[in-house]
Amino acid sequence: MKASIQYNTMNGLWILFIDCKYEDSPKYIRMITKIIIKMLSGTVIPGNRRRVRSGRHYLIHEHVVELHTDEWFPLVLASERKELLEGIKSIFLDMSGKK
Repeated sequence: MKASIQYNTMNGLWILFIDCKYEDSPKYIRMITKIIIKMLSGTVIPGNRRRVRSGRHYLIHEHVVELHTDEWFPLVLASERKELLEGIKSIFLDMSGKK
């Protein structure tokens, strides 16, 4: 599994790609959600405050993190804060390496 962070100039967001097998993505989605909600004290953003309709949106210390999944890129997280995504990536890789 590989994870990389890139900047998307089209929408001004940092993107964390977690390249994993599609069949493993439900397990990793649960792990990412646990990191965001339990470890980083994030909260779910209701539909009317989201940037886009698709995906799951969370608020972590006044910053939005979007979690998107599809067939081609099983896990994609987006945020305006690169440091936030780097922290999630680090925790995720530590947790997935132990299992």
